[in-house]
Amino acid sequence: MSRFLCHDPGAQLAVQNKEGGYTLYSNYQQPPVAVLGVYHWLPKLQVALLAEQSQAEALATIYQNMRLTLGLTLFTTLLCTLIAILVTRRIAVPLERLTTAAVRMAGGDLDQSVVIERQDELGDLAAAFNAMARQLAS
Repeated sequence: MSRFLCHDPGAQLAVQNKEGGYTLYSNYQQPPVAVLGVYHWLPKLQVALLAEQSQAEALATIYQNMRLTLGLTLFTTLLCTLIAILVTRRIAVPLERLTTAAVRMAGGDLDQSVVIERQDELGDLAAAFNAMARQLAS
């Protein structure tokens, strides 16, 4: 065994275990570099094959995907929040107008009408309220 192999943790594991495997460790370089080492013992040759890749390089794609996923998640959350606010306001503002007119009518002001020009249930409710107000006023 050469001196080079004796100082590399991956090579030591391959020689000691006499089998294959992988592990994370700091290699023999100065300063040591965190690496992902893959090793395999070749019994016929009595040699260990060893391949190392820096952890930063090996995990770069994972970290990039995590950042992308986090960014998309934040964007989607903000977009959904904005849509929820807009939909809520589209419903709440006409209901507030209708409530205000109903309170005034209950207080005796029978000349109330609500201007809500929509082609949905809120528009139908406003039209029915206005019809009721006209009947009460006459």
